[in-house]
Amino acid sequence: MAQIKKAMILAAGLGTRLGELTKHTPKPLIDIAGSCPLIRSLNLLEQVGIEEVAINIHHFADVIRDEIAKHKTSIKITFFYEENLLETGGAIKNASSFFNNEAFLLINGDVIWQEEDCKLLEPLLNNFNPIEMDSLLALIPTNTTTEFRGNKGDFSLDNNNYITIPNDKTEAMYVFAGIQVIHPRIIENSKETKFGLYPYFVKAVENKRLKGMVYNAKWVDIGTPEGLIVARNMLSKNIKIAI
Repeated sequence: MAQIKKAMILAAGLGTRLGELTKHTPKPLIDIAGSCPLIRSLNLLEQVGIEEVAINIHHFADVIRDEIAKHKTSIKITFFYEENLLETGGAIKNASSFFNNEAFLLINGDVIWQEEDCKLLEPLLNNFNPIEMDSLLALIPTNTTTEFRGNKGDFSLDNNNYITIPNDKTEAMYVFAGIQVIHPRIIENSKETKFGLYPYFVKAVENKRLKGMVYNAKWVDIGTPEGLIVARNMLSKNIKIAI
């Protein structure tokens, strides 16, 4: 197991799909049963021994800074302001000095999952092998996300848990959870400033460097109004809230 002590939370997005809600509040701070995705993720990272967290910010950057300043945590927080949105790959590249060429946990700022009753972060950390992998993705069975995402998945797995990319004749069995352990070397040949990770995932698949770990408990992307409703119901009815 790699001794991973750093993480990054992606919190720079505009959240336009949520309409009026994100005109006044950044998406990672939207209230969900008394908590919010950003603070909840920080608490869960602290519980698995993460000591330092990078947070990229853009939309309502000062609001996020102020909210974090009020939050009590042992984690050292470093903000990376993006004057222009850089997408996920660009955000990692912009924060490269923070990672010191070591693997880290990467979490989207708009996801909620059932960590209290069914662990995800610890198994993900335990199963990441930096010798064999450039990234280990948390994957959610597609049939559990239809309520807020439809039935379109992202990836499938082979018998050895290597990620495979579906083609026109095959269906994706899993949705990428927006949670992964990743090594910065996956983008070491990038020339762009603003770019997504998907082309680098494809390259890692070709090189047998991208694996997946299935998470069978509840997970929600709150990026849509439907997802936000599901997340609020999940936290208020089914699990204890990390505050």
